[in-house]
Amino acid sequence: MPYSSTKRLIKPFRGYGEHEVINMFAFDLETVNKGTFVKVLGAGWKNTDDSLNITSATAVGASYSNVVSDRYSTTARVTTAGTGDLGKVIGVLLNDVRETDENGEKLIYNPRKAAELSAVVSGQTVPVLKRGIILAYATGATAGNSAFINANGELETNASIYGGSGGAKVGTYLGSADTDGYALLNLDL
Repeated sequence: MPYSSTKRLIKPFRGYGEHEVINMFAFDLETVNKGTFVKVLGAGWKNTDDSLNITSATAVGASYSNVVSDRYSTTARVTTAGTGDLGKVIGVLLNDVRETDENGEKLIYNPRKAAELSAVVSGQTVPVLKRGIILAYATGATAGNSAFINANGELETNASIYGGSGGAKVGTYLGSADTDGYALLNLDL
């Protein structure tokens, strides 16, 4: 069985410029699906960090005395954005964050396979799209309506619940949802 995200939040169809992608943050957990909306965690990226903002990963897998991890990770992190994060949402993840493929093989040892799966290993920098057009899972979306996110950082079409005060608007639907539940979204953050 081929590998896929646990949730299909976005499809490969996309239209954006590379200047609309932020490549400076890692996700704060080991697994997340592409299509999840995120915000900066903690202090974020700092000018005083080293030039690449990369440190040795700690406690990756098991940890032992007098042993150093051979994995490195980006210190600036993002985390899942939710309903009350108005003005804090920086974008949507374009890649999954995963440790293993469909066969349980570690992706850290097979970067080509990770690239084929549109995935990065936890701690690695994950691309975050802030503006562009994506084909996103949004059952019930209607052309011209605003798009909001729910508490899980996923698109929500129920504006009466999520579009109230403090609701995080992330864009506008350019088309109504098809039979599979996907709609074209103009992402504008």
